[in-house]
Amino acid sequence: MDRLRKIGNVENRITELLQKVPGYNGYRDKENRRDEDKRLRESIANDVQNSVNRLTQYNADLSAARELTHLSRVEALVGQIRLLADRIRTASYGYGGIFTEREVDAAALDQLRQFDLALQGEVTSLNEKVQTLTSSTPPRDDDVRTLSGEIDRLKLLFDTRTEVVDQAKPTRDAKVLELLETNEPATPSPLLSVNKGDTLSVLGDNFIANATISLATDQGPLQLIRVSEEEAGATWLLGSGVEGIVSARLMESLGEMPPYQTMQRAAATLDTENGRQEGVAVQYAARMTSDGELELTVVFGDSARVYRGNEIRDIDVEVYGAA
Repeated sequence: MDRLRKIGNVENRITELLQKVPGYNGYRDKENRRDEDKRLRESIANDVQNSVNRLTQYNADLSAARELTHLSRVEALVGQIRLLADRIRTASYGYGGIFTEREVDAAALDQLRQFDLALQGEVTSLNEKVQTLTSSTPPRDDDVRTLSGEIDRLKLLFDTRTEVVDQAKPTRDAKVLELLETNEPATPSPLLSVNKGDTLSVLGDNFIANATISLATDQGPLQLIRVSEEEAGATWLLGSGVEGIVSARLMESLGEMPPYQTMQRAAATLDTENGRQEGVAVQYAARMTSDGELELTVVFGDSARVYRGNEIRDIDVEVYGAA
């Protein structure tokens, strides 16, 4: 009974912590996708509106300077950008597509994130091109054409994004895929920052880290995080900073070292219920099995531990700190 009460208290503390975190449920949570989609679109639309405001003021300056022959060209650009901002802000989707109660293609959700990154990049480019155009009076023809081309790219991105939202399937349009090739800077896995006692979630599943094993390798850091209390078959999360090794949700098994593995040396830091140990010499190896699972082997002295499981995406992980 005391154990059940303790578990219940811990779960309540986790819930209270998670509810305080903005965006806790995330873009992939089907119950919150509509709100998250609206928030993102409003942010992008507000940035587009900045270009409308700047061009509107510029047109007023042209009128005051009696540059009347250029007013209609700039006004046409203002109208196109204003319409685009309104469409982005007020887009209304049905209850199908990514908002359906059915399981949604993960590739479509990943591509929506690419759309949002690409749109933000193109909006930044839009504002820069508007600034260039409005820096000279009258506007230069090349600047007008360049801005018009930017507007067309934004329209194409948003129109195709709408199709992906409605159909819940990724686009294969070559022109659009080229625009989606954003160079997003690599960021460390959030699982690498987890300490023993921290709360975290993966796709809405909540955990408390009760032990960690951090490996310092020549290729980068790896961290195993135990999130269950079983003595055998414990569940671990793997955060990876090593190219070719994915972050994953794994189950532990004890056994002999697989003979086909080429082992690498590493230094481990263990933080468990038995205390903290640093500088522990270990060997490790990782491979993807024919079933698409990650298999990670870690050898401590003459004891081999094998962890097997499926990849998790770092974007689906949220870390909240100590419980």
